Amino acid sequence: MRFKSTTGLAAIVTAAALALTGCGSSSGNGGGSTGSDGKVDGTGKTLNVLTGVLSQYPEQQKQWQSDIAAKFKAQTGADVKFETFASANDELTRIQTSVVSGQGPDIYGLGTTFTPTAYATKAFVTLSDDDWKAVGGKDRFNQAALGISGPDKDHMAGIPFVSRPFVMAYNKDLLAAAGIDKPATRPGMSWQPRPRR
Repeated sequence: MRFKSTTGLAAIVTAAALALTGCGSSSGNGGGSTGSDGKVDGTGKTLNVLTGVLSQYPEQQKQWQSDIAAKFKAQTGADVKFETFASANDELTRIQTSVVSGQGPDIYGLGTTFTPTAYATKAFVTLSDDDWKAVGGKDRFNQAALGISGPDKDHMAGIPFVSRPFVMAYNKDLLAAAGIDKPATRPGMSWQPRPRR
């Protein structure tokens, strides 16, 4: 498996820049500074990132994290420390613990089902128009993914960095053998025939 890091890096760099310049990193040594050229100087700072573990690709995930940390350090001077959670329960516990204690990672890689929970805590930054401009604008992202970045289009707390489209394929011969012409549909849904490969 190969990770596409361009969009992920852009999202992490922007979110990290917000964390470094806005409220500082959770390492306790304050935020970075922004130069007249708009670049963040995070020298001596550490950015803590919490994301889900990819148990089926642990070595690839470690390599991706290492690559992203190196690129981020080259661009900002700051270090990146990754932590992982192993399950939805662990993810929820980490969010709750961070909110209650007031301490936790600077950036969370949340599953989409936890975005409303995270937003509802009021402990996460609502992204401004300037924040979105810094990552290339909302138009750069899959609109369906933006729909789960917060409770509505004006209150988004997450920058999409991964999309996992799911599809359902069926075997026409097996359905025909079972006496079914085609799978059932519901309003707004249709089956598009695809050529066999």
